Amino acid sequence: MSYQFSVVILENIIRADVSGVRTPATVAADSMRVWGEIFSTYQSSGVKNVLYVSRVTGKIPVLDAYDVIEKFGQQNWDGLKIAYVALDQSSREDVMMLKAIASQYKIHCQMFTAENEALEWLADPVT
Repeated sequence: MSYQFSVVILENIIRADVSGVRTPATVAADSMRVWGEIFSTYQSSGVKNVLYVSRVTGKIPVLDAYDVIEKFGQQNWDGLKIAYVALDQSSREDVMMLKAIASQYKIHCQMFTAENEALEWLADPVT
């Protein structure tokens, strides 16, 4: 089942709400669609804060995660802050792996379990 998602700008934040089930057959393509839309919104708006709220369930295959991050890691994410809210508890370990891979590409991101914590982090100019 493909991801369902919306990407909107609310004040100074690009908000992506994503739900669905990760399956080996679709996880890479689904992730590319979502992050492609986020990156396009970033490029056209100049908004540098991203709140990614994930209700997606299922495992994240390491090679697929690496491929997606590598593709977008080659883009200019300079100054962008990504707060990834992992609402599915079983996905949190995988999300921490994503964060580690993203840091190799100098993508500034942090994982959260609650939206209010993510918003506080995005609002902090020091982080």
